[in-house]
Amino acid sequence: MPYKEEGGIMPITDFPEVSTKNTTNVPLGSGDTFTGEWEQTPHGEALVMCKTDNNGTLYFDFSPDGLNVDSTFPVNGFSVVADTSEVHRAVKAYRFFRVRLVNDTGAQTYLRLFTYYGNFGLLSAPINQSLSNDSDAIIAHVISDETDYITGKFALDRFIRPKFGFNLDIDTTTDPEDIHAAGGVYAGFPTSGSAETITVTSSAGASDAGATMFIYGLDTDKLMQSETITLNGSGVGVTVGTYKRSSIGYVIVPASGQVSNAGDLTATNTTTTANVFWTIPAGYGQTQNVLDTVPAGYTGYIRALRSTMSDNTTNEARMGLWTRKEGEAVRIKFPFSMTNSQPYTPNLYGGFELPEKTDFSLRCLLVGDNDAAIFGGMGILYIKN
Repeated sequence: MPYKEEGGIMPITDFPEVSTKNTTNVPLGSGDTFTGEWEQTPHGEALVMCKTDNNGTLYFDFSPDGLNVDSTFPVNGFSVVADTSEVHRAVKAYRFFRVRLVNDTGAQTYLRLFTYYGNFGLLSAPINQSLSNDSDAIIAHVISDETDYITGKFALDRFIRPKFGFNLDIDTTTDPEDIHAAGGVYAGFPTSGSAETITVTSSAGASDAGATMFIYGLDTDKLMQSETITLNGSGVGVTVGTYKRSSIGYVIVPASGQVSNAGDLTATNTTTTANVFWTIPAGYGQTQNVLDTVPAGYTGYIRALRSTMSDNTTNEARMGLWTRKEGEAVRIKFPFSMTNSQPYTPNLYGGFELPEKTDFSLRCLLVGDNDAAIFGGMGILYIKN
């Protein structure tokens, strides 16, 4: 379809063209910005390819007159990840177009930013390739979103974290208690104090010497971090990083002669030992707790929840989701009851939303009789904000 302007009629063309004003291979300094020049060409689309060795943000600007920026796409830009090829397409029609690349902290040593004009069609990607939230690509065929999440197609933009565990002894004199292997009210959600290293101690001492473990948690800003530690000759290990939260730990390689952890493994802050993050019972090799903290920069959605009770006699438990958004009051959400003959498995349509930095735990609020053993599990979808 032709577009009429003062100089006459210029048709939209399919013949591709390489831009000279929005293409560069000159590396940017720390915090610098490359801003292309306005171009109006007889092409319907622009295709931009960018690769550099430093993170940054790529923007497409559009103008009706080559003077005023009337729109920017996307509003928050495309994330440029170091040493990763970024390819994006935009329909520009007959508008003026330019690119902007904002470099993050740190100088680039190379930059290849190329802009092409033409009509390119939709971009595609194979199913086994990870996709970020700002990817243009369509995938080859439809598969379930759960499959995408658990196979890492969205990298850390979206991921599912299963939480599971038990509390084997809840009495009428000890309730309320959270569902975690150590029992009692969970003591790993401190509201004050600084991040500290984590010390893991085995109740079996030297029997767990040499075991290697994976530790996951959140730093002082509630950002995700993880590391591997090795227990010393006394069955004690200390992290290098400092943590405000830790909800996951597991044995990677057991001590010599063991198939898993010989003793109970307990993780606390090194100085503030009252901050008890988890206990792995002997032989389990993995944390058993139905609780977590939503990392900074993410929103959590509980997509699945199940809870059961085991008791030699008829018993009832009143349960709830204990939540505390950072800086706010404790709130009990989603209260329910169950018996040892009737487990609880709700249909959480759309998921139960948890804002960033929210602490949450499956809690037993009240039991009708002593010696209640309660098991639970959650499937939590974390989506980057």
